[in-house]
Amino acid sequence: MLYLTGNPLQLTPNYREILKQRFQSLRILDGTTAFTEAEENAKKKRHKRVQARLAHLGDIPKDAFKIPEADLIPIQDSTVLEFELRLLNNVQGVYINETNC
Repeated sequence: MLYLTGNPLQLTPNYREILKQRFQSLRILDGTTAFTEAEENAKKKRHKRVQARLAHLGDIPKDAFKIPEADLIPIQDSTVLEFELRLLNNVQGVYINETNC
C-alpha cells in the first residue's frame, strides 16, 4: 500500500503509471486499487510468457520479470508548478498575516 495523496509527487506527469511500472507488486495506491483487472491479467500473461521463455534455466531470476528499461516511462529530473494567488476583499473570518503567522 502506498498513500501519497496531498504529496507534490502527485502533480508530476504520469505519476500513477510510473509508480505502477516500478512497483509491480503494489496493491493499493492512494486508497484505490492500484491495477485494474485488465492490467492484472496483462501482468499475469507477461509473467507466464517470461516463465515459458526461460523455463529451461530451472530457477528463473527475479530480474527476468522486470519491465525492460527501454519500455519504462521516463522520469523527468524536474517539474515546474505554476499557480496563482488571488487577493480577496471584504471576507469575514480570521486573517493570517506576518504578525500572527
